[in-house]
Amino acid sequence: MPVPLLVGGRAVHWIDSKATFGDLASHNEYSSHQFSAYLNRFDAGLVIYWFGFVDEVAALDPRILVLDHFPEDCRLMQGSGSPTLARRAAPSEVEAASATEQ
Repeated sequence: MPVPLLVGGRAVHWIDSKATFGDLASHNEYSSHQFSAYLNRFDAGLVIYWFGFVDEVAALDPRILVLDHFPEDCRLMQGSGSPTLARRAAPSEVEAASATEQ
C-alpha cells in the first residue's frame, strides 16, 4: 500500500485476506512462504482469516495483526502525521478513474 493504515493504533503496511480458518499449521506455512517476505519488504501487516483462527496464531508475531473481519477502526496515515478516516470510493469515483486511465 502506498500509504499505511492505522488499525487500532497499529501501523499496517500490507493486508492478506484468507478465506480459510487460521490454524497453527496453515498460519506457519503462510508465514514461512508469504508473510515473512511481506515483513521483510514492507514491515508490519494484517492477516484476515474470514473463518476465524486459533488464539495462538494472533500471538506468534507482534508485527502481524490477525483478525477475522475487516477492521472498522482503520485510518489512512497521511504524510502530515494526522490520520484521516479511510473510506471506499463511490462507484462514480471508480468510473471516473477508469475513464481517465483509458
